[in-house]
Amino acid sequence: MSMSSAIWDQLEQCWPITINGQGMSYQDLRAQIADFLKGNSIAYRHFSHFGVVVPSIEQALEGINKLANGLVESLKKDYVQTYQVFVARVIIQQIELEFIEPAGESFLAVSLKNRGTCLQHVSFDVEDIEKALGIFRDLGVPLINEKPLCGSHGKVAFCQPSLFEPLYLELCQSSV
Repeated sequence: MSMSSAIWDQLEQCWPITINGQGMSYQDLRAQIADFLKGNSIAYRHFSHFGVVVPSIEQALEGINKLANGLVESLKKDYVQTYQVFVARVIIQQIELEFIEPAGESFLAVSLKNRGTCLQHVSFDVEDIEKALGIFRDLGVPLINEKPLCGSHGKVAFCQPSLFEPLYLELCQSSV
């Protein structure tokens, strides 16, 4: 899936990525994380989505609809009790963008407080989430979730590999 279009260029300007002091495109970030997973023997099925924390989902949706000029293909809203967040997922050019509005205390709320509206995580759908968490645990990758929890994409768990700070990596195992 190519992300080379005016809409993705604009989204990257709204929520730029800086890893270790270096700017990066969403497409390059996605490729680097895929390489990181492969390099650590974590089998993944596919890239899942980009997650953006926002103070208001309604305002974010208004903004994305205006920015995308009708290119938003679908919308799904949900409340995820596990993380005390509201989520809204949109598809833009076959790539999912998830807006997260914290409704309680969580690391997602901390991200919003410390960094404002920003790209907060990148998510990959893995074949075996428990095995992936075990590999990360053995590597010393800081885990937000020691065990998978119920999220809007099935079983989910977050971690923060130092290679991608300040971003989080979400692993999900959807039921396919």
